[in-house]
Amino acid sequence: MAAVTHGKADLTWRTVELDPPGPGEVLVELAASGICGTDRRVIDGTRYFALPGVVGHEGSGVIQKVGSGVSGFHLGEHVVLGWAHCGDCPACTARATSYCKHTRRTTEAGVRVFGPLSGQGAYRFPDGKYLGGHYFGQSSLASHTVVAASSLVSIDQRLPLAKLAPLGCGFSTAFHAVSDVIRPQPGANVVVLGVGAVGSAAIVAASMVGVHVVAVDHKPAKLKLAAQLGADPLAIEDAAELPSLLRRHFGSRPDAVVECTGNQQLAEAAVAAIGSRGVCALIGGSRAGTNITLDHNRLVWGKRVQGVLGAGDINCTIGRLVDLCKDGSFPLDKLVRIYPTDHLSEALADHAAGLVIKPVVLAPTTSDPLDQP
Repeated sequence: MAAVTHGKADLTWRTVELDPPGPGEVLVELAASGICGTDRRVIDGTRYFALPGVVGHEGSGVIQKVGSGVSGFHLGEHVVLGWAHCGDCPACTARATSYCKHTRRTTEAGVRVFGPLSGQGAYRFPDGKYLGGHYFGQSSLASHTVVAASSLVSIDQRLPLAKLAPLGCGFSTAFHAVSDVIRPQPGANVVVLGVGAVGSAAIVAASMVGVHVVAVDHKPAKLKLAAQLGADPLAIEDAAELPSLLRRHFGSRPDAVVECTGNQQLAEAAVAAIGSRGVCALIGGSRAGTNITLDHNRLVWGKRVQGVLGAGDINCTIGRLVDLCKDGSFPLDKLVRIYPTDHLSEALADHAAGLVIKPVVLAPTTSDPLDQP
């Protein structure tokens, strides 16, 4: 069983066939998958992927079978799925695996990108027709998936497996942005634009290092959540007002901004808002071809604008988040809402409407009554 889309705002549970794991791969019985805005863009046809295909790239589950050459993992082990990466390119050898030079292919090709089975897919309809899979190396909106062992992070079996599914993308991206890109010093002023899944995690990550966090959004419910997470909430309607609002709030320009919306006007305002030698981390996904305009004379004051893609060192960042969940430092219960398998459409709609921070859909079982030809 897998959630299949044709990129026409459709996503339906279907019966699919899945090959056994090849060399270096494992078969994972999924517990759940988070839904990310990147998944939704494939579903509504605004992001390319080999279609029809199985999306999902925030999975967690239990190892069911191990392919040849795999060591360090065993049957029954609980795991969180990270992004696929080659392990050999300059980014991977620098322990920045989310920036692997093959990442674009792993998100678009619909087939394996690495290993002896590179170029081959593991997913088909029962009639043998091609089905795109291996999305980010996962295709986690399914009952089972085949993934590279190198992208797995083992977790304590006492932890809530389904709730940990989103650690593979949105939450870990935020921690990478704060911990590895911005690296704020205690007492710094950090602004988070957009209190969704990524923004919420960015608030938590910044609060852990003792900085003054301001969270900017226009929805009262999200601003309320930001306050619960330790940020000063700041409502905004017009992006152009951002620099002046922040100066009034801090009494000076902020040291860093984490832009989580992908909104062109907010991104430009964020860069304008930061002070001398400030950092603007651009995380929010936008439509292809979106451009921003920057003032050269302002940038020369040591300002730094950096895009952020994924978790950086995927295995390390996810592992750190697992530890924070284990000791209660990361407030999963405030951010995650679990949806039954047959509420997939509701989860997508709630996410699109901003009614939930991070929807997580339980995986179907092989005997699920939703099974359909």
